[in-house]
Amino acid sequence: MLSFWTMKKYIYLLFLMTALGVLTMSNRKGRATTVGLGSTGAPGDDATVCKSCHNGPIEVAVQITVLEQGDTILAYEPDKTYQIHIRVNNTGGNVPKAHGFQMTILNAAKGLNGPDLKDLVPLSSNVKLVSIRNGRLYAEHPERSTANLFEIQWKAPAIGSGPVTIYATGNGVNSNGDDSGDGSAKSSLQLDEKITSSTSAGQISSLGVFPNPFSDKFYLQGESSELKQIELVNLFGKTLQQFQVNETNRIFNLSELNDGIYFVKFLDANRKIIKTQKVLKRTARP
Repeated sequence: MLSFWTMKKYIYLLFLMTALGVLTMSNRKGRATTVGLGSTGAPGDDATVCKSCHNGPIEVAVQITVLEQGDTILAYEPDKTYQIHIRVNNTGGNVPKAHGFQMTILNAAKGLNGPDLKDLVPLSSNVKLVSIRNGRLYAEHPERSTANLFEIQWKAPAIGSGPVTIYATGNGVNSNGDDSGDGSAKSSLQLDEKITSSTSAGQISSLGVFPNPFSDKFYLQGESSELKQIELVNLFGKTLQQFQVNETNRIFNLSELNDGIYFVKFLDANRKIIKTQKVLKRTARP
């Protein structure tokens, strides 16, 4: 019969082996699935990315491609559906026997935190969706994949959402049961919102301020539902004046500015620049 201390050591050893097994299998079943963490390198994700463990002689690179009917796009149209391809390419060292990945999309410019976009659908059998405790949604592998390509359908957000950034990490593994000898990498891709409507584009092209040159004030001309604010900046990019734009606020007093060249930035609700105009202030002479 085992003694109390022997039994205690046995249970402790069993606990350690179980914990080690979970850790070494975390990428096999997907990190979000197994340990409830995102490791894509996105702001707000766990600081430990896959390369912290998978750092062996297998060298890989992660390629993110967004496609519309087979054509690569670099800007999205609101409410449109696209295919995202995450490919884990072997770039050197040993050839991997299997692959894994994890991906999330934030509604923010690259490097900035923001809400995640959840309108995702797996397109290939080596992709599943997992929500973790903080509510963020990830696409990741359900099991080690012999294929190095992972396909996801994504519906872009509504008009006015601004830039989105796709964050992905991928690994190439030797399938030896742990993370020794494996390789990993991460990547990100920012997509800016694209103006889709010819009417909207026409409205924006007609936006401007007049007179130009102006002496003490200028007036807003043109109409656009997207325009919410204008800013006046100097040649060094420093913002000097900010004005909200609405139906009644279309005349802007700039009498205190020194004579010189400036730029007017036309901004939407997300402070995205939709147009820029160069203007000249020149005081009227008596």
